[in-house]
Amino acid sequence: MNEGRFIIIGNIGSDAGYWVFDGHTFRHVGGWPPFEQAEFKEALTILGAASRLKTTGLSERIAETVSGFVRRQLETHVTANQVDTGLPVVVVMSA
Repeated sequence: MNEGRFIIIGNIGSDAGYWVFDGHTFRHVGGWPPFEQAEFKEALTILGAASRLKTTGLSERIAETVSGFVRRQLETHVTANQVDTGLPVVVVMSA
């Protein structure tokens, strides 16, 4: 089974970046601006809420819109920092 990467985003409010856990070690990656981290967190919250909607097609339309932003953020900040090696990525929002 392939291992994945866990992206841990902590207390938003500084330019501290995030942590990556590859199944063996933690590695710090800086440079993800706090306002973008905050919007990324809210976008994940919206995706979660959309998954609970029952109106036919509504959750899919919301997810299509929001997932583009999420994908761009991951491509900009995660892939650009050589975190993405083709393995699954799980984002963990910590307090």
